[in-house]
Amino acid sequence: MLGLFLLYVWAGPTQAQTLNAWQLEEARDLAAIGEQAAEKGHPVMLLFTRLRGGGAATLKEEAILPVVENGLLDGYAVMLEVTLNSGGEVIDFYGEPVSKQTLADWYNITKYPTLITLDPSGEEISERMETAGAYVYVPHRIQKMVNQGLAAMGQSKRLSF
Repeated sequence: MLGLFLLYVWAGPTQAQTLNAWQLEEARDLAAIGEQAAEKGHPVMLLFTRLRGGGAATLKEEAILPVVENGLLDGYAVMLEVTLNSGGEVIDFYGEPVSKQTLADWYNITKYPTLITLDPSGEEISERMETAGAYVYVPHRIQKMVNQGLAAMGQSKRLSF
């Protein structure tokens, strides 16, 4: 019994720190990301969110971060976040700085959170996920979006979990 307690004390905080450290990388330079995606033959996924708005934080914690942080997208897609009301600019797929709101306007993002799949040049290539519905289905929806993107890019590989 003491052994289990000591294991909990030793492993518990480490696990909590790991979960708290899980973050979705904020989009900064989409031109560079697009070049890397073209070399690797995989799509780019952008999650558009707002600070303190909608269910974005819960969606990320409950459904998206476990997929990303467990490496389920590795070799198939890269996912980045665009937080609209956090200030700053993003380098677009053409190498030009634009506001995050301008980027959202280009993709006609009107609901938050919204996840889109793009080819390496920035063209939308699959159905999108606007809001989320039941979080238990989000990994399946991500898998479907990635596979639609891979098919649109002429790739034969498919994501399966």
